[in-house]
Amino acid sequence: MCADILIRGGYADESYKQDMLQRDEEASVYLGNGVAMPHGLASSKETIRHSGICLIQVPQGVDFDGETAYLLIGVAGRGEEHVDILGHIGETLSDESLIEALIKAKTKEQILEILKMDSLKLGG
Repeated sequence: MCADILIRGGYADESYKQDMLQRDEEASVYLGNGVAMPHGLASSKETIRHSGICLIQVPQGVDFDGETAYLLIGVAGRGEEHVDILGHIGETLSDESLIEALIKAKTKEQILEILKMDSLKLGG
């Protein structure tokens, strides 16, 4: 689902979806606390047009190798921005109250405020 959103939004080529699936097969993208962060492989850099994220709330949850994620944060990061985005989101998600706020957020503005994505200096 995350790949489809990123592809439709023009952030990545169609092949990024397979890269995201392969990444989860190689090492789970489940972070814990009900959160998964699907993203591509190191070799995916050529398939990413612009850096971007998507967030999907899944009230019934989705299985990640026996763990249930209620929040999916898909990431497509161009070049070195990929590492910056993953690190920033990972740091934010270390606070369980922020995870709960993201699960309950109703608007894009609320999500961006919680993640403080405007503090990242991203290109493209």
